[in-house]
Amino acid sequence: YGSLLIAFIGLILLVIFYRLLQGYKKVLSTNTYKNQLMLFKALAIQLIDAVIFIVVPFIIVGFCASSRYRYSSYETLAAIFSICFHGIVDIMALIYFIKPYRQFVMKMVKNIFNEIRTHMGVMGTLVINTRVADAEGRYPPYSKLYLRNLLILLH
Repeated sequence: YGSLLIAFIGLILLVIFYRLLQGYKKVLSTNTYKNQLMLFKALAIQLIDAVIFIVVPFIIVGFCASSRYRYSSYETLAAIFSICFHGIVDIMALIYFIKPYRQFVMKMVKNIFNEIRTHMGVMGTLVINTRVADAEGRYPPYSKLYLRNLLILLH
């Protein structure tokens, strides 16, 4: 029951924070209020994430431990396994709901893809230089499909 109590207290605090934020709407500048609202949404999602991926699995584990249900070990294992996803889901929620984080991550992803594309061009050039000759020492001609794919890769 402690997990439910923690979730309930978190929900009450979330409502209190929201009412406080609404009260400060007239005092804060528009930009500051938008940023505070963005952070509040991220906090709310983190609370929901914690309830779904931590509190509910603990309740399931507690129920399975207290009951003599035949397949409780499988359900307990699934509940503990779902707890492992809390960190991943929490980070993804932060990246999605907090705009500066999202912009930074998107910039990093673009840089990584640009690096990969740069190296793919170098690898495509290596393919041209490493043709294998047949038994008589002749190199087979390139097919049109091979050249077209190579040009797409280098582009």
